[in-house]
Amino acid sequence: MSNETVQNAGADAAEKKERHTGKIAGGVVGGVIGGVIGAILLGDYAIFPIAVMVGVLGVGLGSVFD
Repeated sequence: MSNETVQNAGADAAEKKERHTGKIAGGVVGGVIGGVIGAILLGDYAIFPIAVMVGVLGVGLGSVFD
């Protein structure tokens, strides 16, 4: 096997470019669900904090599916 063939084979096995679609979608869905949960269970003042907390969990879950 020539040296050039070995180098080209390594280029094909290079790391794939990371995609963020699952993280973004998971964060948005988690934020919306968290906002609704906060509004229903704890009142208007809890919409933002719970939306952020559940949104972060959604980003973590979305990264699994990327």
